[in-house]
Amino acid sequence: MDGYRITRHLSGLASLSERLARADAVGRTILLDRAATRLAAWVNGCVVASGHVDPPRPLHVLRARLALLAERFDLPDLRDLADGLRDPAGGKPRDGRILHTALRYAHGNWHWQVDGAGAVHRFQPETSWGGPSSPELEIASFAMEHVLDAGDMTRVARHCGVCPEFVTDDLAAALLVAVEAVCRGVRRTDAAGRERLLADITARREWITMVTTAA
Repeated sequence: MDGYRITRHLSGLASLSERLARADAVGRTILLDRAATRLAAWVNGCVVASGHVDPPRPLHVLRARLALLAERFDLPDLRDLADGLRDPAGGKPRDGRILHTALRYAHGNWHWQVDGAGAVHRFQPETSWGGPSSPELEIASFAMEHVLDAGDMTRVARHCGVCPEFVTDDLAAALLVAVEAVCRGVRRTDAAGRERLLADITARREWITMVTTAA
């Protein structure tokens, strides 16, 4: 069942991002652990294959998508946002899991809500739409959308039994998930919308710099 259809039965819903921003250190840890538990359960239920997994190499596609948006909305600064990013170094593949998930349609932080009792909910992960993913990418996207710091991202990764270094490797791929959602969903906008679009993507790119510098 699509989670959005049952929200009327949940009282006091608030976005996880807002609750994390207002919480003290103890409350933030509790919320992150509850979110990580839900994320780990979901990831473990979406495995379609396991074994040696090559790390993603998203930069070629990311640059193409940023160029597309730059031309579509006359935002030339978007073209430069992939500068400084690197694909994961080649060589040793991961011993990992290949998933089929709805991340590309359900990556936004609004899919994560906290009810009045403090339980964390994730809505729309069960949609049949989606594509290939990995535990590392799911965690990287969650961290990006909730603007976690490096320590919190590492905590979530370890809670899920995932190597934090591999999550860091997938941050460019998480940015690509967000950029491709804009490519699919936004065809026209006004000047204010263009400014917001540029600010949103730039903020994600700056967040990658912040967490990789601190890691």
